[in-house]
Amino acid sequence: MCIRDRSWSVSPEQARDADLIALVVPASAVREILEKLQVLVKKGTVILNMATTVTIDPTPAAKHPGITVVDAKIIGHAASMSRGEPGIVVVKTANAEVLSLIRHQLRGFADVVQGDADRVQAVNTIGSTEGIKAAVAVRKQLRAMGIPDAWTDVVIRSVCAGTMKAFTENDLGGFALELAKKLQTIDGSLIDYEYMPSYLEQLQNAATRTGNAIVRIQPDELRPLDLQRSPLAKAATPTTEQVSGQRPAKAPATWPCW
Repeated sequence: MCIRDRSWSVSPEQARDADLIALVVPASAVREILEKLQVLVKKGTVILNMATTVTIDPTPAAKHPGITVVDAKIIGHAASMSRGEPGIVVVKTANAEVLSLIRHQLRGFADVVQGDADRVQAVNTIGSTEGIKAAVAVRKQLRAMGIPDAWTDVVIRSVCAGTMKAFTENDLGGFALELAKKLQTIDGSLIDYEYMPSYLEQLQNAATRTGNAIVRIQPDELRPLDLQRSPLAKAATPTTEQVSGQRPAKAPATWPCW
């Protein structure tokens, strides 16, 4: 897509006079098209690589002085953005003039920000993965209750999505607000479900190292953990242990009397 003075075209012939070119093509075609454009465009042109899974190597790009090639990735869901939901373009550049040009031309997005565009793929993947997990979990629970799928579809699209949106806007109702407060970890942020198994493993390892064993963890409620006083937190903290090299004395065996 070639952009010049807020007008745009998808014709390659228009690339010669374009101020900004956005490569919105399959990942496999990015480098080939980029090489062709770099010998075609005028000096001062900015080319955006918007393929999420492709990062431009600056070394070959530097062979064409006067032409700027920038990685720019979109955080957002395509269909949702088409319905008016926000999207952000993360631009990997330290050049303020380039960033200003991109912002001027891409005003349709909620924001155009400078940042590490290489991380956008991971950001979108986490969002998609956790969203799918939530949708599947809701469907399983409601099917177990005998709820029709037609009802569940509305729950996922309206109740789940609406609650998530309200969370980002600090507009939760009473029940959801109280639930969000309870879902707190030891550091006061929302529960990191990827971290919890690792934390529990640390607790078990600490217990085994000290000759104990964790049989069951059954909290009476979810509340912040006192890092200064909690024995569980202290047990999970790695420590350097002195090993004497001597085997501990073995307790004498006892036998039952019949």
